Amino acid sequence: MRAVKLRTLREMLRDAPLLVRAMRTTREVQRAAFLAGAGGAGVLARLGRGAATLDELAAIAGTPADERAALAAWLDAGITLREIARDGDRYRLRGALARGLARPASDALLAIVESAVTLHRQVLLEAPDRIRYREQLTLADLDPERVARASRLSEPLLREAIDEVVPAAGACSLLEVGCGDAAHVHYAARRNPALRALAIDLDEEVVARARDATRLAGLAERVEVACADVRDFRPSTPFDVATLHQNVYYFPLEERVALFERLRAALRPGGRLLVTSVCRGGSMVAAVLDVWGRITEGCGPIPEPAELVGQLARAGFHDASARNLLPGDRFFRFVASA
Repeated sequence: MRAVKLRTLREMLRDAPLLVRAMRTTREVQRAAFLAGAGGAGVLARLGRGAATLDELAAIAGTPADERAALAAWLDAGITLREIARDGDRYRLRGALARGLARPASDALLAIVESAVTLHRQVLLEAPDRIRYREQLTLADLDPERVARASRLSEPLLREAIDEVVPAAGACSLLEVGCGDAAHVHYAARRNPALRALAIDLDEEVVARARDATRLAGLAERVEVACADVRDFRPSTPFDVATLHQNVYYFPLEERVALFERLRAALRPGGRLLVTSVCRGGSMVAAVLDVWGRITEGCGPIPEPAELVGQLARAGFHDASARNLLPGDRFFRFVASA
């Protein structure tokens, strides 16, 4: 076999450290894409239950019979990434990351990986041109179900914040703005058996899923879910508590004081508003959300804590305060009284 010429080898290795780093980064992008694809196709969950043949995986993934070779080639890519392995005619999970993400309890982390290779990739890749040509993303570019899945990662923090404003007993009425899958309002209703709540969202499909989840949770008698825009919302009776979880950046910066004024009008005197949000200067996820809000129609940047506290004050709220719930990062809860 003919050896590679020394000159050719020198040219290839001219900047070896940079080459190694670039290839390592490329491999991690490929790993995330493979795992996201395996999660979405159901392959990750199936292999999490044990080894499977190509035919069994094809049935899970919905692969046509004449495309089995292409599926096998895709699985070979996972083998090259050392996330899966093949023993004879059976495939199994190999990598620690694949094994971890295959667990049902890790679905929120899997959703983060899926978001990284879909929405986050789109935002970081397209932002310069979208800014240059003023071509904005829209909320239709979001996958609401994936957003809801990923947001479960912060549920322990949100439960701590909810405990601060929702009493454990006694009559209490709650308005939740942007209910998502209704997990947070369900927690509030379970915390206080006397609580009654109205959860609203703009997306009809989100509302339908939240209603189904509320019914399955046995909370439909106390939790109403409605399709409504808070900017046009006028309740017949005031609420004791209003909440906005991880969605204040769905409103343009210049509209937030008016938003808070609308919420103050929906609260009884002394009622409390709770806002939770990632804030600027935190994790990479927060940085991507900040860019996303700035290039998405009808949205805005993620908040600065002092900025949001000032907006609450201008809207007529009293005793507005901010507290970081996640040391080492910037995930804040804001509480204010009407």
